[in-house]
Amino acid sequence: MGRLTDGDEALTYFEVPSPNASNNGSPTYAFAAPPEILPGGHFFDQTIDLDIKTSQQGCLLRYTLDGSLPNDISAVFYQPFSLDSTTTVRARAFCDGLYPSPAVTKTIFIGTDHRLPIVALSTHPDLFWGWESGILVDGPMPIPNGSHYGANYWADVEIPVHFEFFDEKQFQVSCNPGAQVHGGRGRAPIHAKSLRLLAKRNTGRKRSNTVFQGPGHRHLQAPGVAECQRRFQHQPPARRFYPKALYQRQPGRGRPRLPAGRAVPQRQISGRDQPPGKSG
Repeated sequence: MGRLTDGDEALTYFEVPSPNASNNGSPTYAFAAPPEILPGGHFFDQTIDLDIKTSQQGCLLRYTLDGSLPNDISAVFYQPFSLDSTTTVRARAFCDGLYPSPAVTKTIFIGTDHRLPIVALSTHPDLFWGWESGILVDGPMPIPNGSHYGANYWADVEIPVHFEFFDEKQFQVSCNPGAQVHGGRGRAPIHAKSLRLLAKRNTGRKRSNTVFQGPGHRHLQAPGVAECQRRFQHQPPARRFYPKALYQRQPGRGRPRLPAGRAVPQRQISGRDQPPGKSG
């Protein structure tokens, strides 16, 4: 962003920055409108025809199916095509004289039967799994010991992700937080790792009424500074705590034994509203 001409009070956007020099580039005044991904909804029993539309004339619609942000060399959308498996679709409009639109992201579930709430994270695959810099892999410099110190997942690196939350097959909220690998021993070279999702002031709308909750768990709501900011509703309204991070946590110590140990009591109390041994 800069002044339209030197000394002018009008501000505008420039495609090419010109630090310490006159703003001689062609100004751009607006962004293209976000496209729409069709059909509506997220959960389908069978193959669908995917369509992407925009209300603006003369725009190219570009899309990706791997979670990455569409850019000016991504695939161009020409006509509807079939989707027969769960896929995350991301699309942007590219119009002459305008900046590319914000990305529209939609995860489409086909032939799935989930009973638990779902969190869908989308980003460029290399940011998670790329050998050089992916935050979930060993990478080129792990020390050959039990914890693989020096591996990519030990670095304090934050990557951009798109977050979607679904409950009872209904879309609840989406936003664009940052993501980091979380924990100490939980970073060890085991497949499942914990993630810390960090809300920033530019992650979306200022308020949301989304509630994360479950039987016996504290409520987790989202009315904070940005759409991703959650609050633990474990105190009266006057004393509520407002964190700015959401954790997708795996157990650390004893992790190889814990999944089996937790499954037994969960199955024993499945379907019960009260603790075993107590009656109404």
